[in-house]
Amino acid sequence: MKLNHVMFLIVSLSQTAFADQPLTRTTGATAPVTGQRLSAPAVQGGSFKGMFELSPAGSFTVTSSKVTQNLVRMSDGSFQASSIEIPVLTLTTSNALRDDHMKNKYLEARKFPKATLTQLKAKDRKFEGILNLHGVQRKIAGEYELENNTVKAKFPLNLKDYSINVPTYLGVGVEEEANIEVSLPFTKSH
Repeated sequence: MKLNHVMFLIVSLSQTAFADQPLTRTTGATAPVTGQRLSAPAVQGGSFKGMFELSPAGSFTVTSSKVTQNLVRMSDGSFQASSIEIPVLTLTTSNALRDDHMKNKYLEARKFPKATLTQLKAKDRKFEGILNLHGVQRKIAGEYELENNTVKAKFPLNLKDYSINVPTYLGVGVEEEANIEVSLPFTKSH
């Protein structure tokens, strides 16, 4: 069964590619499996939202509107992008101290400045791909839907899968699993 590709790329400077799955860069890159050229230039557009539950109670949201991407809807209705990036330093919550701890202590933004989702295959509102976060690459899977000219993707993220220590402060801890949403405007292929 052939799946069409949507590649979300949020590149980490220290990442290495899987031997059989080369990483591509932004503008004009070739899609790894289909070999089709993407003609859309990288643009800033889209948003990221991570919802984190606290234990014993409460929650907080991490957001960024600094998403760089070149998502294209292909003539067959599938989606492709050679890159989608979110700089870790652009992630924010409603709490400055929490932002500082998140970026510097847990995500180590100076060492791992960007998060990356690559080689995403999408069909029938389902996708899978490889997420590079905190220097760790792992396969992920999720669902997406269309809303006007925007793709809205959702997937779970387990912090321990990416060697991120689970934060605790004064007896309040962050749950290991978060719900991630990414909204991306797209262009149509020519």
